[in-house]
Amino acid sequence: MKLEFTKMQGAGNDFVVFDGVRQRIALTSAQLRRLADRHFGVGCDQILLVEAARMAEFQAVAAKIQGVRVEIAAKADETGSLYGSVGAAQIVAKLANAGHTIEERQVRLEHPLKALGEHQVAIHVHGDLDAAITVVVVAEAG
Repeated sequence: MKLEFTKMQGAGNDFVVFDGVRQRIALTSAQLRRLADRHFGVGCDQILLVEAARMAEFQAVAAKIQGVRVEIAAKADETGSLYGSVGAAQIVAKLANAGHTIEERQVRLEHPLKALGEHQVAIHVHGDLDAAITVVVVAEAG
């Protein structure tokens, strides 16, 4: 049986982390003890399992944010080009105002937005799960 895992360490402890969302984990307590053994196995203080039940939470987050539209005002010239740009920080702030908690690293932008109009932006939720939102960049009044 071949299982993928990540070994992490911090504060004097080390952990083996299995992603139960992407693969089925069925190890006996004897196999887990051998895995944790520093002389015969990988060696670790703790073994952590991210369970597939969490996937329902991730899907709920994706469903909640899918299709959300946020409007961001920015200074632009008469051709619609922005004097600056709209980046992940501004998108996250607008989403937070709308009640969605997203981190900047979850916003998938190939490059900052530099023109007025509607832009489709992917929000990475977990693994291969993304949600699409629409960012509408409008000209700042005045």
